[in-house]
Amino acid sequence: MEAVIAAFIAAAASIACQLIIARSGAQENKKSQEATERLIIYRIDRLEQTVSEHNALISRMAAAEQKITDMERERYS
Repeated sequence: MEAVIAAFIAAAASIACQLIIARSGAQENKKSQEATERLIIYRIDRLEQTVSEHNALISRMAAAEQKITDMERERYS
């Protein structure tokens, strides 16, 4: 009977240790996930900024090309 009680105590201790380890791992995963999320948000913001700069350049170039075309038409008219 004492062996059964000792086995139950050992099993309970083992389960308690596994729960503690699992909780610790979950906390570490959450921290890692939050860091990854911050990095993704940062990179998306940088990408949006780069796209905006590119779009502004395209708009300026289109306007410049139109001015050049207009100047060429005036010159050859």
